[in-house]
Amino acid sequence: MEMDEAIGLAVRRVRHERGYSQEELAAHADVERTYVSHLERGARNPAVSTLTRITAALDLRLSRFFTIAEQIQAGRLRVPPPPPRRRPRKRR
Repeated sequence: MEMDEAIGLAVRRVRHERGYSQEELAAHADVERTYVSHLERGARNPAVSTLTRITAALDLRLSRFFTIAEQIQAGRLRVPPPPPRRRPRKRR
């Protein structure tokens, strides 16, 4: 697993632990909700300043965050799977 993927999974893990939705985390960290989604999927590499805002919103020190990401990368921590995507119901 690459570190960018581990960083995204660490964001998801801590966000779930704190009980935040992606939208709530984005609002607290002053980033777009889609950015959080892309980050969690490993599709974005955050700047240190952005990651600092995200970890602050999660009430987590940056050093502790990287420890979590390293543990995920090494397979020592598990991350909950993303929730299933909801499809809109068809109207009859």
